[in-house]
Amino acid sequence: MGDNVEPDVIFGQDPNNPDAGTEPEPSFPGSTPEGPRFGLNKAELLLAVDLCTLAYDTTVDAVMARAQSLGIPIENPRIISMNGSEALVCILYNTAVVAFRGTEVGTDLYAMASDVGTDLEARSVNLNIGIGLPEEADAEMQGICHLGFTKYVGQIYGEVEDFLLQNKDRAYILCGHSLGAAAAVLFAYGHFVATGRTPQRVYAVG
Repeated sequence: MGDNVEPDVIFGQDPNNPDAGTEPEPSFPGSTPEGPRFGLNKAELLLAVDLCTLAYDTTVDAVMARAQSLGIPIENPRIISMNGSEALVCILYNTAVVAFRGTEVGTDLYAMASDVGTDLEARSVNLNIGIGLPEEADAEMQGICHLGFTKYVGQIYGEVEDFLLQNKDRAYILCGHSLGAAAAVLFAYGHFVATGRTPQRVYAVG
């Protein structure tokens, strides 16, 4: 095992020591021992990785089975899917969670080809076009982004936003792995511009 490999810490695995792994990590700025459950510490980062993993499951039953095996007490999971864009939405610790799926690899050749096509559609596009920012937005709100990533987000943006609006009294987090990480970042920005709401965290993994 290399020196940089983190020890195994599975959130909620030890019922006799439920806070194991939640100690603040000095190397993570902003980490505090009394912070919210989704504070920036090792256990929460590993939880975010597990949430990203759940997004790769293709049925709610599979999501629930994996979540139970990982000790993650999610509630009301639902998979949002449209033309190859997918996200898992659920409630966890009274927090709304959106986990965007990344590039598929494995036996589903159609899904994998669709995602690779998204990844390769790498032409830069203005954020106005990509995620629907107003054309008169201030200069500091402008920028360029990956066309394929913006299309991926755009196909499910409305349904994800509806989920957050239905849970507007809860804090929310966004996460994703690979292509899903890009989607989480772009959605966070677009949702902030549209509503003024910011996520409690955005976890971009890999």
